[in-house]
Amino acid sequence: MSFRNIVGQDRIVSYLRKALIEKKTSHAFLFEGLRGLGKKTLAFELAKGICCEDEEDKPCGKCSSCVKAERNSNTNIIWVKDEKTIKIEAIRRIQDEVKIKTFDGDSRVYVICDSEKMTIQAQNALLKTLEDPPQKLFFILLTINSNSLLPTIVSRCQLLKLRAARVGEIQKYLSEENEMPASKSKVIAALSNGSIGKAIKISTDKAYVERRNAVIHMTKDIISGSVFSVLSKTDFLNTEKDNIFEIFEMLISWYRDLIIYKEAEQLDYIINCDKIEEIAFQAQKTETQRLSNAILIIEETRANINNNANYQLSLEVMLLNIQEVFNYGNNCRSSVQEGR
Repeated sequence: MSFRNIVGQDRIVSYLRKALIEKKTSHAFLFEGLRGLGKKTLAFELAKGICCEDEEDKPCGKCSSCVKAERNSNTNIIWVKDEKTIKIEAIRRIQDEVKIKTFDGDSRVYVICDSEKMTIQAQNALLKTLEDPPQKLFFILLTINSNSLLPTIVSRCQLLKLRAARVGEIQKYLSEENEMPASKSKVIAALSNGSIGKAIKISTDKAYVERRNAVIHMTKDIISGSVFSVLSKTDFLNTEKDNIFEIFEMLISWYRDLIIYKEAEQLDYIINCDKIEEIAFQAQKTETQRLSNAILIIEETRANINNNANYQLSLEVMLLNIQEVFNYGNNCRSSVQEGR
């Protein structure tokens, strides 16, 4: 079945299927969405569909073109990607290539990953091709933010915005495609934050599970431990430098869950739904405002590190500030009890 592995994008998939069957595909598409929502998978399926030889089911998955695509040997589907910057030379190579007849099919598709990485010069060069595209030449641009591209580029593309998938959609996919138990798929779907890519990563990455358990253990020490025990957590954070922004997400979701538990006790909205006992325990030891303050501290630290602030100092200050927020409340309660 075409577009089988696309999760949570039913509206877009329906539109693309119809366009392929009716042969009304735009010469240029722009897929916008956060990482992990399935932009590359969607682009691959669309590219297969454009090159597909079947007249009724595109992509059929059976024709020569589709089979080659699945084997990554279809020379009419070209991926343009670069870790840092897509320069004008890369676009000029495309322009030179399109002057040559396609190798083994009527249509050729260029998929430009992280198109926001194109320099202004590269975008202007691409614009010339988009303004007067050769027949049977297609472009699919992928980006996390269309505002990072020239408005003239965006205006010449069919812009399709991917949305975060619902928890139920991701859970259904994990249960059906990966034959995952419902109890496990529910937790992973909740942790995925609407990203099918993240859900798949969590389901196969043992390091993620260990990292998450360590973060939850850290929250326990922060809320009730000594200054020394809290500062010792910087050793763990130093070893996880490459994953620090993921750890910030874990911390924010944890304190958010504590707020939800305290204010509403609506377990259906809890992200860390497999840790309810620990959430209930920590929720009893603090107040909603202090949890909100802790989230603000984490967000500020994330912004500082993103702006190249001193890594270790920023984390030490964050841990101490969060503990001060929680311990101030505990100290106040202790003082009131002693006064009685």
